[in-house]
Amino acid sequence: MGNGDSTAQPPQGHGHDPNKPIHNNNVNINNVDPTQTEIDLSDKNITELTKDLTKYSNLEIVNLNNNKLTSLVGIFSISKIRELSISNNLLKQIDEELFFLKQLQKVNINI
Repeated sequence: MGNGDSTAQPPQGHGHDPNKPIHNNNVNINNVDPTQTEIDLSDKNITELTKDLTKYSNLEIVNLNNNKLTSLVGIFSISKIRELSISNNLLKQIDEELFFLKQLQKVNINI
């Protein structure tokens, strides 16, 4: 770089990508294997989920403990979810969307 290299690319990861399903500078869920059935996103300072998480519809166990979520909007897109851990977030109420998750068997929550 600086030696006349015209192929230099701008740094990756700067700016806001509205298609990222989880908003946090340190988390990139886009690298999750679409066939993965379990994910641990605890302690990542996640502040929100987007409305479209259908790309991750194979997830069955999701750990979102110890983040900064204020809403679970979009969680219904993960239709196969069986177990959801959402303890120690900033949730003031449980979104109605949880009741539409037909496979959901266990919710771990401590507000």
